[in-house]
Amino acid sequence: MDRRTVVLGVAAAAAVTAAIVVSLPHHHHTARDDVSAYIKQVNDVQLQLQRRLASVNVAYLHFTQSKTLGAHEVAQLEAAQATLGRLRSRLAAVQPPAAATKLRTLVLRLVKQEAEVTGEVAHLAQFLPPFVVVVGDLHNADVAFAAQLGKIHAPTPHALKGSKQQIA
Repeated sequence: MDRRTVVLGVAAAAAVTAAIVVSLPHHHHTARDDVSAYIKQVNDVQLQLQRRLASVNVAYLHFTQSKTLGAHEVAQLEAAQATLGRLRSRLAAVQPPAAATKLRTLVLRLVKQEAEVTGEVAHLAQFLPPFVVVVGDLHNADVAFAAQLGKIHAPTPHALKGSKQQIA
């Protein structure tokens, strides 16, 4: 092959490569890419706390299925509330792109409300055992009171005789 053929071949190959590169779709960085990256960061934070967040569900499940509530259930729920608080702090540290500020607000609000509900359920778990005792005592007192009332004989009404002045 002569030198001219090689040069033309290289030039043709370069032209074909340039045509292919120009015809390929180019990916421009968009706001959608930024939001997608933000969501990935949020998911990564949740994955880091995955075991602890699973314990939140276990605490709720144990609370709803437990016949008796005690210190263990309260401790589980309080730990769940603390885990949700940690999650919220870590999520708040992830800076969103401008297009995801509303999403960030909603996610942080949701996690805050979940933590508040968990706290309320923990208070309920603390309140219920003594309340059940008091209601049981109240029921026993009601039964005893009804029994005592049953022993009392109501007086027999009778007509009064005399004038208003005599009756007074």
